[in-house]
Amino acid sequence: FSSGEDGIARLSESGASTEPYTPKNSFIPQCFFYTARALHLGILASSSSYTYLTRQVNHQLYSLRQRNAQVSSDPNFNHILTIQYANEVTTLNPDLITDALRFLGTSAGFLVGLGTEELGRMPEFMVDDLCEMLTFCARMAPKTLASAAVGMGGYQPIFRVVVTLLSPAHASIVR
Repeated sequence: FSSGEDGIARLSESGASTEPYTPKNSFIPQCFFYTARALHLGILASSSSYTYLTRQVNHQLYSLRQRNAQVSSDPNFNHILTIQYANEVTTLNPDLITDALRFLGTSAGFLVGLGTEELGRMPEFMVDDLCEMLTFCARMAPKTLASAAVGMGGYQPIFRVVVTLLSPAHASIVR
């Protein structure tokens, strides 16, 4: 579904098909799209929250230092810092990040292999998540990003899907 409160935006509104998708074996595609959605709602939402918390901690620290206040005795700062550390444990887990990057690399390979019409039917968040995860890892976990790249043979599929979407042939499906 692509409309309503729980709707999922597609890469192209013209790519929305009126005929239902009925393959012989729907289990594998369902698992693929459920996993993509779970990453979108899970680790990628968590990464945005972690980035926000990091900014908030840095801002609070700067404010406290400007007032020459004692950082260790400020309850608000300590509370925010505790939340940041709790998020850091899961969000920056190298195994979780590596697995997410592997799946996103597989997703990118899948997206690159699609034609223009089929690509337009894909959920918009899939492409957003590719870029967001790479940006997050480059800022917050560069060593994990580098080691994951070696383990999966580089990020060529991810960069290829971005270049494909920016090409003149696919410009019509990108909003």
